[in-house]
Amino acid sequence: MSDADLSEQLAGLPEPLPGLLRDVAGAALARGGAPYLIGGGVRDLLLGRDTADLDIVVVGDAPAVAADLADQFGADLTVHERFGTATLAPPGGPQLDLITARREHYPAPGALPVVTPGGLDDDLRRRDFTINAIAASLDPASFGRLVDPLGGRADLARGLVRALHPGSFRDDPTRMLRAIRYAGRLAFAIEPLTAAWLHAAIEAGATGAVSIDRLAHEFVRLLAEPAPAVAPMVARLAEVGLLAQLHPALNWDAALARAFAALDPLWPEAAALSGPGDLLPPLWAARFALLVAHLDPDRAREAAAALHLPSGAAKLAEEVARLRQRLAAAPLDAAVPASVLGRLLDPYSPAAIVTVATLRADDDAGRQLRRYLTAIRPLAPALTGHALRALGVPPGPVYREALAALLDRKRDDPALTPEGEAAFLRDWLAARGLLPGGDTDTG
Repeated sequence: MSDADLSEQLAGLPEPLPGLLRDVAGAALARGGAPYLIGGGVRDLLLGRDTADLDIVVVGDAPAVAADLADQFGADLTVHERFGTATLAPPGGPQLDLITARREHYPAPGALPVVTPGGLDDDLRRRDFTINAIAASLDPASFGRLVDPLGGRADLARGLVRALHPGSFRDDPTRMLRAIRYAGRLAFAIEPLTAAWLHAAIEAGATGAVSIDRLAHEFVRLLAEPAPAVAPMVARLAEVGLLAQLHPALNWDAALARAFAALDPLWPEAAALSGPGDLLPPLWAARFALLVAHLDPDRAREAAAALHLPSGAAKLAEEVARLRQRLAAAPLDAAVPASVLGRLLDPYSPAAIVTVATLRADDDAGRQLRRYLTAIRPLAPALTGHALRALGVPPGPVYREALAALLDRKRDDPALTPEGEAAFLRDWLAARGLLPGGDTDTG
């Protein structure tokens, strides 16, 4: 970890980032401002980690600087006047967030802050944790020089997540989830006094003072963290009581920890088997579905809706709960025919089947779910409705019935040839008196 500056790390960022940062610095200086990279980007570079976190504080007028850059780049620009921030999306380049250096105060616990322009020190002191309160100058005259008034580098070296003041979690309760997320992602400890403040805020019911949308946003960000860190994060939420405050029906236990670990290597199967009609939800949605899989399907969907999660996540949660309930009512043993297994599981998405498979990894049901995904679902007969038309069968519901029967036959006999499929269709139609010009019964 550098003790002096980040000039080498900033210059070594992948293209086009170094040039973009120089352009931002030039635009800020042209307006008399002072530009700094701040927050997670500085933290990650000091830790030797890759970063896509490009928050730039301008001591000056960040939206005006962003407008100049938007004209220069032909970039899309979004301005949030209330907070003095702007988001710049250059064509083919990474998104940049430009922030006017500011001071904040919270008119009530959990309320959005009231902001006024300030200096760099004000901006650093309004942040959540010391490790995110470090700035690096982008001015060519002091490029990479670190500004660290709150001891963030020392806490990085110690591996500590430390809040800036006792009221931090009361002011913004979403910081409680961020503390646990950063600790898990970086394999850091939460500093003891910070942990005491966090527990006090939970016991005081601080989450009740903030909107469910803000809490759910942070919860989704935590669930989207890479494995294997995400399971310990959720375990910590449960341990301190935050999981239950997010929603009382959310469950966590050792079996779910094992399911989380099993989900990641299986998830590519869900992607590979998802067809054009299967919109694959993000991995975090499958993790959420595991947390509510113990509920009945309606309550699982209601839990997702209560957290204002996207409809796709709610649908997956309901589907996972329904499949788990179905398997509990009719256990799958090792002797179940492929056709029966196919009819049972065809209505479910690959994402739901993969998710439930992680809960049944060590029993017959889990093995049958994986068998369906790898060996049964991919099977398809060579013949289609064209073969029925060639036999002179008029279009109608019989097509669906005949092809479903053929699919069952193919699943039970994967070696069935196209000639064998044709013979099966003729026999099936003849047995029902549906084969034009043929016998009404083959028996």
